[in-house]
Amino acid sequence: MSGTIGVPEVEMFERPGCVHGLVAALSLVLVGCFKPVGNNASDASTGPGSSGDTAGGTDAPTTASGLTTTEAPGTTGEATTTGVSTTTGVSATSSTDTGAGDCGNGMVDPGEECDDGEGNGPAAQCTPECQRAKCGDGYVCDACSPVEECDDKNDMGGDGCENECTLAKCGDGKIGTNEECEPPALGVCSSRCTFALQRLFVTFDKYAGVQGGLAGADLLCRTLGRTKYTRKREFVAWLSGDAPLETAAMRIGSTENAYLLPSENVVALNTADLLDGSLLKPIDETEQGTQAKPDTSNCSMAGVWTGTKSDGTSTAGATCGGWAEQRVMGTVGNFTATDGGWTNEGTCGKCGSETQRFYCIEKVVP
Repeated sequence: MSGTIGVPEVEMFERPGCVHGLVAALSLVLVGCFKPVGNNASDASTGPGSSGDTAGGTDAPTTASGLTTTEAPGTTGEATTTGVSTTTGVSATSSTDTGAGDCGNGMVDPGEECDDGEGNGPAAQCTPECQRAKCGDGYVCDACSPVEECDDKNDMGGDGCENECTLAKCGDGKIGTNEECEPPALGVCSSRCTFALQRLFVTFDKYAGVQGGLAGADLLCRTLGRTKYTRKREFVAWLSGDAPLETAAMRIGSTENAYLLPSENVVALNTADLLDGSLLKPIDETEQGTQAKPDTSNCSMAGVWTGTKSDGTSTAGATCGGWAEQRVMGTVGNFTATDGGWTNEGTCGKCGSETQRFYCIEKVVP
């Protein structure tokens, strides 16, 4: 046995000419179908809509048909290196709806405490982040009750903004911003550093009965009241809703303080006197300190929207649908009257189109 390893003999045979022809044809087809891509593909011809060179010099995988199957991350609608555009108008990646809310859409979504749509804001009861406004959130809430005078987003007293979000602490011996007086002048100055009396007025302008509910009318009175008085005085509209706890009497609270007009004339000695069906003076002075002029062009009376009887209870069914519906009626008072008609003179229809005034009365704040 020799020291070399033998190589098995391979039987050779001659391929038929037809086979040679088939192989040659197939080779030409494959060469035509496949095009080299990668570092040496920069000189490849580009077709309509193609991007030309392959970025990064990285080989792009191809399918059996030779079409590139991957695109650069984050691109949409760019052509592949084969010259065939993959533009579809649809992003290559689709986002999945997580169900998270869209703050500002007017709907209270998951994670939101409120959403008043365009009513959201740094001074509103619903913050720009759709959270209920509160002292310490860094926003000075004008629409809150009690109103905030400042908000430095900390719990440090004596730094100019007190922990109650007031500029000065009532009772510190100094009459600060928005304060009218300082205790302990009992019977003269309240614990909120305002004179111990209640304010009220009738609005200078006339408005439709539809105000987006009681809250919308209250906001109107609060805003008008601040044009005349300190922000510490909280005004609400003298309106009742249809619900048992929405009577005007309950909404203003009860006090032994007298109710005064802007002229300092006394309308009632206290809340009980206000609700006994007779006033000392008509509520005919506006927030501007002027006397309202009677205008009977709407509903034939110098009207004021009230939805309220003289005892402060609701005229249920005649409250303009809770001051939110147009094609219903509402009870109207007469601002020139001193009897029960001051709040319950008659009814007026078309709450969305007829205009009347509102009474704004300072509510009792503990």
